[in-house]
Amino acid sequence: MSAAERMRTEVIRVTPQLAAEWLAKNTENRPIKRFLVDDLCSAILNGRFLLTHQPIAFAPDGRLLDGQHRLTAVVESGKTVPMLVAYNADPSTFYVIDAGTKRSIADGLAITHRTPMFAAVNVAACRVVAIADRVLDLRDTTPWNHRTALGLKLDRATVASYADSMFEEMNRLILEIKDLNQAFRLQSNWLAALFVIRRDSNQDVDLVDEFVRGFITGSDLPAGDVRLRLRDAIANNPAYRRTDARLGFGVTVKAWNLFVIGDSPKVLRFTRDMAGAAPL
Repeated sequence: MSAAERMRTEVIRVTPQLAAEWLAKNTENRPIKRFLVDDLCSAILNGRFLLTHQPIAFAPDGRLLDGQHRLTAVVESGKTVPMLVAYNADPSTFYVIDAGTKRSIADGLAITHRTPMFAAVNVAACRVVAIADRVLDLRDTTPWNHRTALGLKLDRATVASYADSMFEEMNRLILEIKDLNQAFRLQSNWLAALFVIRRDSNQDVDLVDEFVRGFITGSDLPAGDVRLRLRDAIANNPAYRRTDARLGFGVTVKAWNLFVIGDSPKVLRFTRDMAGAAPL
């Protein structure tokens, strides 16, 4: 009988105690990646952890082959979750587990929505919107700034759900921008800001469209216009192009706020705890 034929699987409700016992059999594995455990733990605590076809796997001698991050998250969350478990797995498969290309959230949503073009920047922008919305929910005590944005943790399931709900609307904005200026390089930070401004603004729609069109095309704008300042800031300051910093979101929103009141600084900067950082 081959190793594959000896293998059996079952679904088990894995308690923190059972997960800890299984982790004691984790004698030969890669180092734990803290960010993966945090992501899984958040998903479990928020009820977003799903039973999938990928099992916790044990070798015939009882050694844990696959699942250390999931089991660690169960222990740390203190919650019980259902998992598929495989016994008598071939130990030689240890060297090919997770060796392929991991399917991203963008890959999955591109398939679901049948819109592969711009899917990666779409999901990245949706993630920034999700963070912005989380900060705005706490705006009485939590300002939008570099530290706040980086301090917020969104698990994979939360990002996927959020991006799925706004994927098509974000894609329409992306296509509109590309129609205005094919050469304008899409960046998730300012794209997210334009999405939020258009979604939440209490200003006239034509004014929002004027801001977007001027920023994207740069045409027929007077010297010193805040939209020109914004274009320069995005183009010349690498910090505003970094997805992790979220600064591009803040500086775009600041430019919008100044545009509405007809003001324009000599240099457009996004500073921590600045007044008007939260949109609208």
